[in-house]
Amino acid sequence: MKKTLLFIIALSLVIFACGPMETSETAQEYHSELIDLQTAVDNAFVDLMDAMDWGDETEILDAKDVADTKLKKAIKDIEAMDDFDGKDEYKKEMLKLLAMYEDILKNEITEMIDYTIYFEDLTDEEWDYYYSLNDSMMEKYEKAHDEFAEYQDEFAKEWDFTLI
Repeated sequence: MKKTLLFIIALSLVIFACGPMETSETAQEYHSELIDLQTAVDNAFVDLMDAMDWGDETEILDAKDVADTKLKKAIKDIEAMDDFDGKDEYKKEMLKLLAMYEDILKNEITEMIDYTIYFEDLTDEEWDYYYSLNDSMMEKYEKAHDEFAEYQDEFAKEWDFTLI
């Protein structure tokens, strides 16, 4: 009886010391949680771009504030998340993607907003610059998303689940 009790205690310590075993299902859940946070940020940026196309100054600045708030919240939430399978690689990749949003918000979008608000007074050269800012923003966006998609594909293959 004493040996059985010691065996159960030892086995329990080994199981709990190793932590939970990650599965394809837990990998997919972790992935979905991160993607949900990123999607909220992306949607806020789409709303901001729509406001820049169709809104007035107040709507644009409000949409910028919402995008900034959602971005900061997503970063904070991701940083607070547990690592997956003892590794923080996925979190780092997602934070790298969100750093792109932060960069384009602080740089290209902020400058584009200034031009958008005063679009009626822009010269041809200013419009050219505005479009170059848009091109720069889209290049950063596409590059970051392509890099993240590669990591995401590798993660899904490693953990044997299909990306939707």
